[in-house]
Amino acid sequence: MLIDEAVPVVFICFLCLALLPILGVTKNLTAGLSGFTNTILFFVLASFGLAEAVTSTPIVQRILHALLKKFGKDVKTCVLAIMVAGALVSSIVTDVPSVVVFMGIGASFLKLFTNEADRQQTAKSLMMGIPIAVMLGGLMTPAGSGINILTIGLLQNLAGIQITFIQWMACGIPIVVVMVPLPWFILTKIFP
Repeated sequence: MLIDEAVPVVFICFLCLALLPILGVTKNLTAGLSGFTNTILFFVLASFGLAEAVTSTPIVQRILHALLKKFGKDVKTCVLAIMVAGALVSSIVTDVPSVVVFMGIGASFLKLFTNEADRQQTAKSLMMGIPIAVMLGGLMTPAGSGINILTIGLLQNLAGIQITFIQWMACGIPIVVVMVPLPWFILTKIFP
C-alpha cells in the first residue's frame, strides 16, 4: 500500500495502527498507541518545526551577515565560522533541522561569489563541512540529537546508569572542540 499509494498515506498509517491488535502484535490498541507518547518523538517533531520556522524568516540572512561581519576577512575563516555556528546550534536543536538551516546559510554565502570557479571550490568544502560539523555538534549536549536522549534513556532503563546533562556535556564538549576544526582543516586542504 505504501509503494503504490492506492490509498492516502494517512489512511494506511491509521490502518496499520488498527491492525496491531488484530494481528496480535500488541495486546490491545492502547498498547499499540503507547509508542506515540514517547517524549523523544515530540522533541524531534518540534525540532523540525523550529527549523522550518527559522528558514522561512530573515534570520538566516542575519546570521550570515553577523558571521561575515565578524569573520569575513578570509573565505576559509568564513567556512570555519559557519561550521562552528552549525555545531553550536546543533547542540540544542537536533541534527537534521540544523543541517537544513545551515545549508540555507551556506547557500546564501555562496551567492556572494562572483567567480564561478571559486564558488564551486568553496561549495565543495562548505557543503560537506556543514553536515559534518552539525553531526559533531550534536554530541555536545543530550538535546543535540534524539539518539543522545534515547541512549540516556536506554542506559537508565536497561543498565541502571544515570547520566546527567552536565556529565554528558563534560564528555561531549571536549570531543567537539577537537573534532570540528579537524574536518575543516582537511576539507580546506582538499578543496582550497
